[in-house]
Amino acid sequence: MSQPTPTAPTDEIGRLAALSEESEIARLRRQRPKVMIHTQAAFEALFVPELDDTPLDERLLVALHAAALAPSNVLAAAYRTRLEGRIETWLLEAVAQDQRDRVEEPRLRALLDFSHRLSVDPGAARREHLSALIAAGLSTAAVVAIAQLIAFVAYQARMVAGLDALRHSADKPDFERKAKLPARHPAARPAASAFTFATLGWRAWLEPLEPSAANETQLAILDESHPQARSSDYYLLLALQPEILRQRSLTYNAIMYGSGGAARAERELAAAAVSRDNGCVYCASVHAQRFEQRAKRRDVIEQLFEDPEHAGTSERERAIIHFALALTRRPDQFGAEQFAPLIKQGVSFDALLDLIQATAIFAWANRLMLTLGEPAALNVQASSDVDQLIVRRPPRT
Repeated sequence: MSQPTPTAPTDEIGRLAALSEESEIARLRRQRPKVMIHTQAAFEALFVPELDDTPLDERLLVALHAAALAPSNVLAAAYRTRLEGRIETWLLEAVAQDQRDRVEEPRLRALLDFSHRLSVDPGAARREHLSALIAAGLSTAAVVAIAQLIAFVAYQARMVAGLDALRHSADKPDFERKAKLPARHPAARPAASAFTFATLGWRAWLEPLEPSAANETQLAILDESHPQARSSDYYLLLALQPEILRQRSLTYNAIMYGSGGAARAERELAAAAVSRDNGCVYCASVHAQRFEQRAKRRDVIEQLFEDPEHAGTSERERAIIHFALALTRRPDQFGAEQFAPLIKQGVSFDALLDLIQATAIFAWANRLMLTLGEPAALNVQASSDVDQLIVRRPPRT
């Protein structure tokens, strides 16, 4: 059976963001305890001593690499500290500085190449990149674990950067310094015409778990994760690492569906903005539909698909989109000034926390969708219940 969820976990995210227990931001986070609990549990599940055929030091090296590429200096330093004395200094330096050409061992080099692509340009992922990992000796379950790990570090980096900036903004909102929007990664993204309101399926590039072969724990976690998980390539593939899937799903649900704070439509707008910028056509379509359900309109999403940097039908919408893009693109350049346009529009601090979390979780979600498979057309009629339609396995021919 899976490990029980801790009720009073260590808060690694809060520690890295230097949050005092007495601070306003820490108080607001305690009002959303499930996000804290399941984020920490995901961290612990990813770094258990034994995890299929992925040694702990190997996972920590990949985490160091992903953190350095995020980029997040504080997160990279934390992973490096865990490795010091266990790994040769030259290898730590090579990984931290993305000097992959210095790494001759084929398996580690394949992992670092995968980490670079997934961290820097997840939209460039292709089926053959997973084949390279399998050829390097990883099992399908190990590939899923590594993908989850790299995607989680991307989430961690944006959570830490956002919370650190919010901590400074709570002390003194920076209305004087103008917020800048970092440039997108220069790699090609899907054209605006590729993004759609249509309901899409998703097809895995590796063989997912067969429901008939799932054990009781896997089936229970599938059922907890999504109503259609037993017929979903996405969930069936992730179920090869069931405890990581469980904590990922619980973290996601707590962030996107928690009560209070930011309106659901605004969380969906942030999710769509991140997905558009990362080039995740699948996630963008899901959250475009969810925004439309909540807001009863689609104009801002149409603008977002066409031109993210100039999208928004109001100053508040534009501020939310720019906030999500800035945190997505360069967490290391994200500062308290990014909150000033939102605060001017009356966005409360508890809503700001929700927007940080909604932006960060899609650094995780997009990377899994983009790396492990591809969207697929579905022949289904439109429905107002998007939750019942997403991620369904396309019919086999």
